Order: sequence, then C-alpha cells, then structure tokens
Amino acid sequence: MKTATYIILYLFSNLFRTYDFYYFYKTFHGKTKNQYAPLGFLVFFSLISTEYIILDLPIVTLLLNCIGLLLLNLFFDTSLGHAVICSVIALMSSIFVESTIMLFTGYSNFSFLQTGYYASSFGIVLLPIILFLFCIIYKHTKLISSSTNIPFRFTIVMIIIPIMCIYIVFLLFTITDIANWQFISITAILMLISVSIVWLYEKQMLYYSQKEQLHILELQNQYFIKQIETATLLEENTQKIRHDMKNHFLSINILADRNNDTDVINYITNIIEDLSPSERIIHTGNYMIDGLFNYFISIANNNNIHTKCDVSFPSDLIINEHDITILLGNLWDNCIENAMTCINGSIHFNLNYNKNRILLSCDNSFSGPRERIGSSFLSTKANKALHGIGLKNVKQIVDKYKGTINYDINNNIFSVKIIMYCK
Repeated sequence: MKTATYIILYLFSNLFRTYDFYYFYKTFHGKTKNQYAPLGFLVFFSLISTEYIILDLPIVTLLLNCIGLLLLNLFFDTSLGHAVICSVIALMSSIFVESTIMLFTGYSNFSFLQTGYYASSFGIVLLPIILFLFCIIYKHTKLISSSTNIPFRFTIVMIIIPIMCIYIVFLLFTITDIANWQFISITAILMLISVSIVWLYEKQMLYYSQKEQLHILELQNQYFIKQIETATLLEENTQKIRHDMKNHFLSINILADRNNDTDVINYITNIIEDLSPSERIIHTGNYMIDGLFNYFISIANNNNIHTKCDVSFPSDLIINEHDITILLGNLWDNCIENAMTCINGSIHFNLNYNKNRILLSCDNSFSGPRERIGSSFLSTKANKALHGIGLKNVKQIVDKYKGTINYDINNNIFSVKIIMYCK
C-alpha cells in the first residue's frame, strides 16, 4: 500500500526525472523549435504520474514512456533517425538506472502484467539524481567532442553536486525520528538545488561560448585590417608605378612623334590609355571605409564580377573600426561568394550617412537555390559548420547599434538592407 508521503515523493521524483529527459534532449538535439517544449514535457510528466497513481501497471507505464519519449522529439529540429536514437538512449538509461536501484532495494521478482508493489522511498528519490548525473556526464562528453573550452573545475562541481545529494539521501534514511514533512521538504530542496546548479552551469557555458566567439571575431577583425593595410599599400605603390610609367611613355611618345614613327605612336598611345584610370575607386577620406571598399572591389574585379558602388560617408565620422570591419567585411564576403556562382556576377553596394543614421544596402546576383532558415539563409560553403556565420556576425553588429536588417530574394538577386543609428 502506497502512503501519501510516498506518492508525494514519487511526484517530486517524476518531475525531476522529466527534467532530466528535457535536459538530455536539449543536449542531444540542440535548441527547441518553439517555446512549447517545456509544456510538452509537463504533459508527459502528467500522463506518467496519473497512470502510476491510478493503475501502476508496468506494461502500461513502459508503453507510455516509449510513445511519450518518441513524441517529445517533435519539439526539436531533428530527423526521424536521430529522434529514434535519442528516445532509445533516454529510455534505456532510465530503465538501467531504475532496474539497478530496484535490484539493490530488494525488488527483483515482478510481472509486467500485474500492478506494481514497489514502494521504496529511498529508491524513488535516488532514481532522478543518478539519471541527472548521467545527463551531466553526457553533456560534458559532448562539449569535449565539440572542442568547447569549459574549465574543468566547473565540471567537477557539477558532478560533485548530485553525488553529495545522493549522500544526503543516504543520511536521511538513517534518521529514524524525522517527520514526513521534513523528509519531503529536504528531498524537494535537494532536487531544486540540482536544477539550479544546471541553470548556473548553462549560463556559465553561454558565457564561455560568447567569449570564444568574441575571440574569433577579434581575430577576424585583425585579419581584415591587415588585408586592408596590405591592399592600401599595394594600391599606393601601384599608383606611383602607373604615374611614373605614364610619364615615361609620354616622353617616348613625344620622341616617336618627332621621328614620325606612326606604329610606335599608336602602340604607346594604347598603353597610355590603359594606364589612365589611375584614380582610386572609392575615396571618401575615411581610411577604413575606403580601404575596405577598394580591397573588396579589387577582389570582385579579379573574379570578373561587375561592381557598382555608391558611397557617401563623412571622413571625420568616428565609428568603431572593429564593428565596421565585421559589418562590411562579412557583407562583401557574402556578396562575392554568391556572385561567383553566376557567369556574369554583379554586386551593387550602397553606403550612406544621414542624420545620425548609417544606411546600407547590397544586392548581389546568384545562381542556384538558397535554403532559408528562419530569418536567415544558408550559404554555399562546402563546410556546413560555416553556414550563416557571416550574416549572424552582421546581425550582432546591427543589434549593437539598435538597427534593423532585412533579407530578400527576388529574381536571383539576394538583397540586404540595414539601418543603424550612431550617436
């Protein structure tokens, strides 16, 4: 006969166990598709708990767990194969932990077709804590495999907490004169502490993940700046060579004209015409803007991509070099990457400043399909891990300046429009 205390303990235990499944699913699949995932897991908890209190038939409990754990995958963006694997791992882990605890608490002979008579408070409390420990170890293993740098001391703390909870549970069962309400409240507090530690752990991982991302962005920024400096220096040297060569050919042309050497005159005239466009393509007076645009325009020209740029930007406007480099660098990279998929690729880039607003738009041609994920698009990079990173970096900069960004595709033209606000 199950007492009221045992039923309350079971409800707490099953709630914690359901949270273990939620934590495991998020670790296995990643983020949920929508905000209704926690509600789905609560429904799962309610069904399992109701069946246990009313029927407590092992075969029904097993079927509900199998069906429920499989359906919970619908809240995650995953394939059928991954859904089945995740459900099997979750179910088998739970069965293994529960069977082990039942075996050590004297519950060995039972039938799936008869009402259960297992009523060990110790076992029912221990089950979600050990399952929780398994989820933490799995989480840490996955982080190691993904090369996420999480300090080892945090992992040690995360593993020690559930072990300490298990030890406290052992101590509770050695106290003979503890009241039921005290036992239930202490158990609930232990479970709450475990869940709180997970929340803090997730926040800590998010912090380190953002720290790594900022480090990558900083390296990217340094790369762009070096490329700009190199391109600017190369352009200045080229300007000098063009200027000197043009003057030399003019002198040779004058000498040839004196001797009426028509062939030499015509030949040198053609060379002079080729050397004539020696002005810089973009010249606003702003070092970063000019360097970025001229660098990427030269790359586009080298790839036979037609470019048209309308740039009007104050030379004295102070804007963070790191931010403008990430913004323009990633947009230009995206434009060139897409335009190279066309035979006659084209890029149209506008950048203007008006009343404390930076107005930016870029259009590029592309060939082939583009897959849209939410408000973003997958790139054509062969490495799937790099998909969408450039536009995500752009959005971070736009958000930093309280701006807006819009993407659009029309007639094989990919368009990005941005408004940012500067003080």
